[in-house]
Amino acid sequence: MSNYLFLFLIIVCLRSSVCIIMPYGWLSNGPVTDNSNVVLATMGENVTFKKIDGCSENEWYKLNSNNYSPSRIVASSDNAGIYANECYNDTMQYKLLAVLDKHPPGRVQPREEKNYTGPWSIFLLFKIHVGEKLNYSRVTLNDGHKIVLLVPGSYQNGVFGFKSRAVNVSNFELLKNFSVRWLVDVGYFREEISLFRINFITHESVHNTKVDKQKVSTNETVTCSSSGTPVAHKYTWKCTMQEEMFNVLVTYHITSNGSSIKFTKNGTYECSCVAENKLLDESFYRDEWLGRIVVSEFKSSDRNSTAYINKLATKLVALGGKKSFIIGLVVGLLATLILIIVVTLVLVKKKTCVKKEQDSVNGMIKPETCDQIS
Repeated sequence: MSNYLFLFLIIVCLRSSVCIIMPYGWLSNGPVTDNSNVVLATMGENVTFKKIDGCSENEWYKLNSNNYSPSRIVASSDNAGIYANECYNDTMQYKLLAVLDKHPPGRVQPREEKNYTGPWSIFLLFKIHVGEKLNYSRVTLNDGHKIVLLVPGSYQNGVFGFKSRAVNVSNFELLKNFSVRWLVDVGYFREEISLFRINFITHESVHNTKVDKQKVSTNETVTCSSSGTPVAHKYTWKCTMQEEMFNVLVTYHITSNGSSIKFTKNGTYECSCVAENKLLDESFYRDEWLGRIVVSEFKSSDRNSTAYINKLATKLVALGGKKSFIIGLVVGLLATLILIIVVTLVLVKKKTCVKKEQDSVNGMIKPETCDQIS
C-alpha cells in the first residue's frame, strides 16, 4: 500500500458545464492549527496542535510511541495517528492527525464529445492516512444538508480507503452545494468534519482561434489568440513553407507563456495554430486556425498591402498638393517681379521724354516726339 494519499474524483458533466473540487481549509499557505479533535493537514505541512488550558504544548506524544513530539509536527504518513497529552489536572487530551496529499483533491474527466448532453455523475475514490486502525470511519456525499451517498471506509496498513459507486446528481436541486464529509470514531472521541466541496461552474470550450496578422516582415511577431473559459493554456504552431521543389515543415510549440511565432526567412507559409484549454490537468477542447502567412521585406507598418497602397496614395496626394502650391507661388512671384520691372522701365522712359521736351522748348536740344510711350 502506498504511503501517499491517492485521491481521485471523476465527474461527468452536462454540455458546457464542468465541476471543480475545492478543499475545505486544509490547503492552507502556512502551518496548520487544529480547531477540533481531528487535525487535517496536507503532506509536508507544519502542524501545530491547538493550545489547551492546563496542558503543555510540548508534551504531546503519539500513542504506541514513547517519544514526545515537538510543538510543530511535519505532516507525513509516518506522523499520522493519535496523539495524547497528560495535562496538569490529570486529564488526558487526544488528537487525531490525518494526512492528505498536498495536491488539489480531485480530477475532472472531460467530455470527449463537443455536444455531450449526458447526465452529471460523481463517484469518489480516495485515501486518508490515519496511522492506525480506528473504531469507525466513513464519508458522505451531501447535497446541502441532505446525504446523497454514504461510503464506509476500508482500513489497511494505516490508511483508510473510500470508494463509491457512481451517483447521478442531475436531478438534485442544490447543484451548487455538494460537499464530502468525514465521520470518524477514534474511541477517545467521535467527530465529523468537512473534507472538500464540489462546485459546478460554466465551461466554454476554446473557440474563435485567430491570428493578428498574415503579412509580416522577417523576425516580426505573429500572435495567435482564442476565446473560451478557462482561457487557452497551450498553443501549437505548425507551418509548411512553400519552396519551388518541396515543402519544409516547421513546428513550433508555444506554452501558456506565449502564443507567438516569428519567421526568419521570406516566403509563403501554410500554417495552423491549435489552441487548447483545460481545467486542472485535463484538456477539454481544441480549436484550430488554418491560413496563409506571407513573409517579405516590407516594414512592419507596410505589412498590409491595401493599407500600404492607401498610405502611399495619401502621401502622393499630399505631396502633389504641396508641389502645386509651391509652383503657383513661384509663378506668381515671377509675374509680380516682371510687372514691377516693366512699370519701372516705363516710368523711367516717360520721365526721360518729359525732360527732353522741356529742353527742346528752351532751345537746348532738337525736339523729339514721345507719343509711342505716352
